[in-house]
Amino acid sequence: MSLLFLMIDCGGHLPAFHPEFVCNGNPGMSIKLTLATLGLTVIALPSALRAFIIEKFDGKY
Repeated sequence: MSLLFLMIDCGGHLPAFHPEFVCNGNPGMSIKLTLATLGLTVIALPSALRAFIIEKFDGKY
């Protein structure tokens, strides 16, 4: 996701794959979007683990 956000900020180019390309976009937005994605992951993880555990042990105890 971070690479996608960086590519959006840099006009469709990734600086790592184009060494001569300099990103003149707003890389601060990539950081914000990455932190938002990580935040949503942290929020969703407990529910996903709960669903996994319920499915895995359903009917065995």
